[in-house]
Amino acid sequence: MEDTRSVAGWLGGQELLTGNTLMVDEVVSTIGSIQAFGLLRAAQFFTLHKLNLAVVCPIENNHLKEMLECPFFLLPAATPLW
Repeated sequence: MEDTRSVAGWLGGQELLTGNTLMVDEVVSTIGSIQAFGLLRAAQFFTLHKLNLAVVCPIENNHLKEMLECPFFLLPAATPLW
């Protein structure tokens, strides 16, 4: 968080929407614990229900790119942007 306003918005938004507040390091830890299998399960859910999902992040290696191009995802309408 860059400034006090960002922190207040982060904490206030969580409290209003969920009634619970998580610190930034807790969220980063949760995101860091996501495994490839969990992403594949999410992809199956989105495909089954004909939903769309955008992933916005830096690609530090080709692993994410290869995984998103994997035919297992079954996303015929998806067009990689790289």
